[in-house]
Amino acid sequence: MKKSHVGWQTLVVILLATVYVAAPGLSLAGTAKGVRLSPKVADPQTDFLAVQVGSDGTFNMGANPLAGDCGFGPTFPSPCRYNLMFAWPSEPGSSFTTVRIDGFDLVYSSDIELLVVPPTDTDPFTNLSAVEFFLPSGPIRVTQELKIVRGLTGNRDTARIRYVATNLDSVSHNVGLRIMLDTMLNDNDGAPFRVNGAPVTTETDYVGTAVPSFFDVFFDLNVPGISARGTLRDGVVTPPDRFVIAAWPNISDTLFNFTVDPTQLVTNDSAIGIYWNPVSLGPGESRVFETFYGVSGAVGGGGLLVTAPGVLRIAPDLTAGAPTGAVVWSPNPFQVDAFFTPEPGTSGNLTLDLSTASSQLTSLSPTSAPFSSVGGETVHAQWQVRANAPGEAHYRVRVTNTSVLAEQEVVTRVPELVVPPVDNPRNQGPFPLVADGRFCIGQGGRNDCVADFVGNVGGVPSVPFFEWQGITPTGFKAGPTGAVPVLLNDPDLDTLVYAALDTTAIVALDLYLMYDFLHRTTPFGAGENPTVEFEIKFGRFQTPLGSRMVVTFLCDQQTVVVDGFDNGVPFSGRPGDQLAIEGNCGFGPSPNPSGDPSFDVRFNADHARFELEVPLTRNLGGGDRLDGVYDPSPAFWTAIAPGSGTLVLSQNTLSIDITTGATTVTPLQPQATAPLVLRKGEMRLERDRDEDEHKDEHDEHKDEREDRLSLRGSFVVAPDSINPPAEGVTVTLVDGDGQIAEIRIPSGQGWKTSRGPEWVFKDKKNRSLADPLAREMLSIKFNRERGRFDVRVNVKDTELTDPDAGPITTTLTIGDQTFVNTQAWRSKDRGRKLVTP
Repeated sequence: MKKSHVGWQTLVVILLATVYVAAPGLSLAGTAKGVRLSPKVADPQTDFLAVQVGSDGTFNMGANPLAGDCGFGPTFPSPCRYNLMFAWPSEPGSSFTTVRIDGFDLVYSSDIELLVVPPTDTDPFTNLSAVEFFLPSGPIRVTQELKIVRGLTGNRDTARIRYVATNLDSVSHNVGLRIMLDTMLNDNDGAPFRVNGAPVTTETDYVGTAVPSFFDVFFDLNVPGISARGTLRDGVVTPPDRFVIAAWPNISDTLFNFTVDPTQLVTNDSAIGIYWNPVSLGPGESRVFETFYGVSGAVGGGGLLVTAPGVLRIAPDLTAGAPTGAVVWSPNPFQVDAFFTPEPGTSGNLTLDLSTASSQLTSLSPTSAPFSSVGGETVHAQWQVRANAPGEAHYRVRVTNTSVLAEQEVVTRVPELVVPPVDNPRNQGPFPLVADGRFCIGQGGRNDCVADFVGNVGGVPSVPFFEWQGITPTGFKAGPTGAVPVLLNDPDLDTLVYAALDTTAIVALDLYLMYDFLHRTTPFGAGENPTVEFEIKFGRFQTPLGSRMVVTFLCDQQTVVVDGFDNGVPFSGRPGDQLAIEGNCGFGPSPNPSGDPSFDVRFNADHARFELEVPLTRNLGGGDRLDGVYDPSPAFWTAIAPGSGTLVLSQNTLSIDITTGATTVTPLQPQATAPLVLRKGEMRLERDRDEDEHKDEHDEHKDEREDRLSLRGSFVVAPDSINPPAEGVTVTLVDGDGQIAEIRIPSGQGWKTSRGPEWVFKDKKNRSLADPLAREMLSIKFNRERGRFDVRVNVKDTELTDPDAGPITTTLTIGDQTFVNTQAWRSKDRGRKLVTP
């Protein structure tokens, strides 16, 4: 009979110094097993998996929740609905998790009063809850996160069961954990197992290195389509120290310690126990305990069962010397297992045939494994297979003796080795998006944030709800010439870009972006102005080819100004509110999107961020919006901010589904760079700024911009690979303090083309063709004798921002090609000039 579970009842008990927590002992009616059920309060769900969570945090799960029931065979519809744990879809209660703290065993969470975060669905795939066990000097917080992730098949059909224990006390404590799951497959409460290919039907103990990478659970060992896969090692933060297959009536009567009986059958009522031995946690330290359980993805029939990953994952390349942002397939090599149940007295070979995928896959094991089954027992073969190239690999497993006894096709998808695009739905709350530079956790009014995010505990947000909840960011490693895309669990991650549409703050459809800049741990000050640049493909504010709208954040003024084009006419410095473009800078901690405690030190440290709102020219569903700015066609975006010098935080394309409001951010690698040879460079600082600051405020020449810039250089590229009049040209100069100048020469008007090829741009006297606050002349001419392009840049009547002698980086960008020069400039004429050597 299944029983209830008594946890830590009161603080008084622990203070008595002699504490005894008994095994569960109260028999309660509620199901055929007599367990106390927990009323369902939450249910993360996809088409492939449903996780049901009770009010006390207990849970169970089932496969294909929207399909019809599987029934009991001998044939089964596909897909069909079946349970993976007792007794889904009935309420949970027979599985439980035990936390061992300093030798005392505490059930999560038999005492609902200990829940500091009740079970809460924080997004459609995730349920979060937290318990604090109070000790004499302070609490231990244990967070339970149940998240539906992509499993062996590539579908969201697997639950990541994660606990994070965080020591909030002022002294160290030893903390361990046991997860006990009551397995049930298609109403078979005595579901059998396979471990390392072998059937397991009695209690079995696996300790230390004997803990398998995974295990499979079956409705019937000969029905692969109704099965579950548990993962213990691959992709797990902390592999367990022990794994137990047990009879549920035996293990459920214990909290932590359990001794297996190898003669005890589990085929009447089976369960598993997953153990992490106690280790010391110092004050503030966290430990992750996690495992995966869900749909198996096994394929086969006619006695042949094959398991293999349906899709490989992308993971950071953590090998020494790997370049920033490098990714690998995981697992690689991957494992293919075949199980065959023959007639008694059968012998033959199990063969892996990769001939149809030879360009993509290589077997690291002998491809043919002989077998002999005297009594008809199941035979097993295992192969290690290495992925070599992306694509959908089709291969076969075959059973032969004098003829083919059975054959099964297997498909494994090997993705491209890139940081993948990030898809997000339209913001569904719980908070409206507001461009105030904050992760809001409490609002007094529609746009009034009254409480800001306060940090993570053990890699998990300390509150269940916050602004940008459910929106997955895109990760980058910021750099001076471009940002490198990285995965969210890459140690090099230092910038996150959130992007989503929202209609909750205002009725109209607006685009919101949050740039979370972990790299910078001081607020942006006066004159430190992040910028966001983006293309607009159509409409009144369409940007010419090679040009972008530029939003500059005046952080000290809590506002933005905009440069762009209005019906083809360039404008500069227009206040954002004239275009309904809003933005602001912020400073503080932020949510950890990976949930990894090792990232907490950076996410919990206060750091800079800035947030932008841009109105769309279309309404949800596609109708025109006359007061909008941004056309939702796919376009390029990038952000730049002062950090250690001026850094590019991101570069990506942004796609919008105007029907649903979904967004897709596709990260882009930094532009390839080539050398720019700078033969001569000069910056003339024509006015004494110290004197200028003291001029009479009515002096008509006080704001006149009189600095000059002159560059002479060359670069090498194929003559037909650039077209400045069509692509535009940008020249930037950056020193250690930040950006000195950015000269944007747009495509279109002002260009002349002659043979050579040679291109010349010359601004009008009224400065109407490029930057209205400067006059530019640029020439790019192919030098056939030397096989290079010679470039000349002259800019008059401009203002150079505090250039200093020393290393200065000059970047010339034409379309998608970039040419870079870094060298030391020296001061001349008592600081009125900077020149190259």
